Amino acid sequence: MAYYYKEQSDELAQRIPLLAGVHDEQTIHGVRLNYKRIRALHRFLRKELKDFAPDGDLLKMLHRVYQTAGKIREHQVNLRLTDRYFTKTGIPSGSIFRFLNRAIEK
Repeated sequence: MAYYYKEQSDELAQRIPLLAGVHDEQTIHGVRLNYKRIRALHRFLRKELKDFAPDGDLLKMLHRVYQTAGKIREHQVNLRLTDRYFTKTGIPSGSIFRFLNRAIEK
């Protein structure tokens, strides 16, 4: 279990700096998955080991990163689906792409 926790923590630590200015779908998705795995492990350990006390401040900080990455991810998925729709139907995309791109860049 310690190896799994270290593996997830290391992956998350490598991905978080990539979030600054880079909105790669795989990075965003990976950050969210790593957070979920770490949170699940903390919940399991808290139930199984009475003396286990996770760092609450760290989890709160990671949760904020998780939520922000979720908003970016939602815009990415919407942009991809919208692009697919307009490409398939041949309808000009117009300003919707500019709006979604601006939302992702914020």
